Amino acid sequence: MELSYSINGDEKGGTEMGGFFETFVDPLEETIKKQNEELEQNKAELEQKEAELEQKDAVIRQLQEQLAALQG
Repeated sequence: MELSYSINGDEKGGTEMGGFFETFVDPLEETIKKQNEELEQNKAELEQKEAELEQKDAVIRQLQEQLAALQG
């Protein structure tokens, strides 16, 4: 209960935590939001690179088939 009083800044120990959210939670939420945005961007870049690799693999397979046909 004392912790509640010191966080709330009142004697009632209500449900609100006063400046705690503004000091700790809000910046943490902002940091998490930025990290999520970075992860989404990295995911999109990775998906694009995977698609490029699949295209290159398809070209390699085609060239291998052509080579095998020429050798066969």
